Amino acid sequence: MHNEETTLASTVAIVHEYLMAKCPIDFTILIAEDGSTDRTKDIARDLQRRFSHVEVITEPKTLGRGLALRQAWAQYSDGDFYAFIDADMAVPIKYFSRLLHGVLEEGYDCVIGSRYVKGSVVERPRLRQMVSKAYNSLLGFFYASDAKDHQCGFRIFSKAMTGAILRHCTSDSWFLDTECLVMFQRRFKVKEIPVEWNEHRTRKTDLRRLFKDFKRHGVGLFNLGRYMLRVDPLFMFGSDLMKKLLKFSVVGFGSFVFVLFWTFIFSLFTSDQVILAIVNSVAFFVAMTFQFKLNKKWTFHDKSKKVKKQFSFDVTLRLVGWAIYELVYLFLASFGMGYIFSTIGGAAVSVLFNFVCNRYIVFSRRI
Repeated sequence: MHNEETTLASTVAIVHEYLMAKCPIDFTILIAEDGSTDRTKDIARDLQRRFSHVEVITEPKTLGRGLALRQAWAQYSDGDFYAFIDADMAVPIKYFSRLLHGVLEEGYDCVIGSRYVKGSVVERPRLRQMVSKAYNSLLGFFYASDAKDHQCGFRIFSKAMTGAILRHCTSDSWFLDTECLVMFQRRFKVKEIPVEWNEHRTRKTDLRRLFKDFKRHGVGLFNLGRYMLRVDPLFMFGSDLMKKLLKFSVVGFGSFVFVLFWTFIFSLFTSDQVILAIVNSVAFFVAMTFQFKLNKKWTFHDKSKKVKKQFSFDVTLRLVGWAIYELVYLFLASFGMGYIFSTIGGAAVSVLFNFVCNRYIVFSRRI
């Protein structure tokens, strides 16, 4: 905690009372104080004198949430489980019994509160909610993470996973929450539980803090990517979305080869540009039809029977994708990028556009 003089005493009292009544194993409430400039240190020491289960570690200057937490855990290395909750208790302490049940009864190495699984109830500013969901989707797409919520400050770890965090995690900030889940999701058993989340601090989004989070998490994602590439160079292809994108690209490349093949075959017999244009158009339409069917069955495993409606949307959006390709090509060419680079750039943007449209429009429940 950092500058939590208004919440610290009540939080510790609530947690202590709950654990005394509900926790089936011995426990220590460890206050990781991180360079506060208000009365937080004094309140923490007073709480240590009042409650036998409370221990306090203070820092003379702010280290950052991740480093303060890791240093606190490193000094208490004899625990069987390590949990943490945020000082403002955005998640009610009553959910802590579900964390304990997950590690004690079900054998999970990590149980985390989640705001984005079925059954969760969330109250927070809309902008932060949208940014958070986009961030978690990004992690699922590029880092093959199965977690729905990487940032909720309400979780518990086994001693083995805590040791892995202390040895391998490097984040000094809030990014530690994300880092530890992505790094070890294949090595340890992780479970998400639905929780209530109430943003106590403010009902409005602090834009300055939001931009700081963008910067902090951007650096964290870059460093995490480097680590994951060293451990598993193909890690990103483990995500469901990335697998679908790969299939989508293969189907698209096959369609391109099909059109090119028939145009080339007819060019051996005639040089009439009108005939070749007709052949190219017919081959393109045939390829687009088969492309639609392959993506429906193979790429997206769609079983709906709205084929005509889906196909009409697919054709329309592909024409838009073609227009985007032309615009990107012309834009890159105007900067002297050359034919090859301009073509690749336009094709990449067009493929991504069409993939997103197929995934979230053509083969979605909206159609």
